[in-house]
Amino acid sequence: MSVSASKRALFVHAYARNLRRAVEKYPLEYTWDIKHLPAVVNRMDVAIALGTFNKDGYAMKWTCKELGIPHTYKAISAYLEREA
Repeated sequence: MSVSASKRALFVHAYARNLRRAVEKYPLEYTWDIKHLPAVVNRMDVAIALGTFNKDGYAMKWTCKELGIPHTYKAISAYLEREA
């Protein structure tokens, strides 16, 4: 099964908001300037669509919590309607 476009859009929107929050809260942990946020989010959107994303950052953890998804690859994939 492929990734649902609407669920991915919801997930990526929440991720973008949480990534901004993470960069603002922990600026020394990010090697890029906040002005590059859209490009970073676009790269994550592609990675989510391909199933090659990393789940271990603050933004991903906070996004899972916000959306009520367990913070595991299997649960995120199931949420996105991808076979886990």
